[in-house]
Amino acid sequence: MKLIILVRHATAVDRDIDSPDFDRTLVKKGKKESTKMANIFKSHQIQPDIWISSPAPRALETAQIFAKILHYADSKILQEDKLYTDNSAGAYMALIHTMPPEKNSVIFFGHDPSISDFAALLLKNFELNFQKAGVLVITLLQEDWKLIRAGEGFLTAVEFPKSDQRIRQLLKENLDNLITTHNKQLLKTVFPKYQSKILKSMKGLTDKVVKKILKIITKK
Repeated sequence: MKLIILVRHATAVDRDIDSPDFDRTLVKKGKKESTKMANIFKSHQIQPDIWISSPAPRALETAQIFAKILHYADSKILQEDKLYTDNSAGAYMALIHTMPPEKNSVIFFGHDPSISDFAALLLKNFELNFQKAGVLVITLLQEDWKLIRAGEGFLTAVEFPKSDQRIRQLLKENLDNLITTHNKQLLKTVFPKYQSKILKSMKGLTDKVVKKILKIITKK
């Protein structure tokens, strides 16, 4: 199982035609957003194995604030030019396929539209507006980074600075699909003859488990 965490950089200085876009830094609001979201993410008790950021100051500053709160040395944050220069979902996917097999999680700090496009590439029916300083946690059942393909991810956590009513339903759908897909894989190996019948009998239980998980992770 692999985890991909996506973080969009926090609020930065407005674009100025007289200044390079690359040089834009976080404003006071952006630093507060990053601190708030980093503390919320810390509560999930996920410690990413690999940290990769766009080298643009607004993304790197966001990563450094997260690193400080999660007690990760900011000197170990990898900077990847393509997360700024390429600005496509393909750049992220190419990086994913190069991750060391012994590592199970990676966190990216990047920009829109590429970071939203990558989330949409991995997930089915991803229609959220990826807020600045927002965090998405995507779970994949593959054991090898090189085998990860489009549409194979499951959204298992969303943390945004502002509430979005669509989050709960999206999480519900993804958690249901994750549990069902995992059970299918397990039963195909252990009870191939009875896979369909057992899955049908487990449907009600899966619904109850998903509701319980949502109640816990959304604190409602």
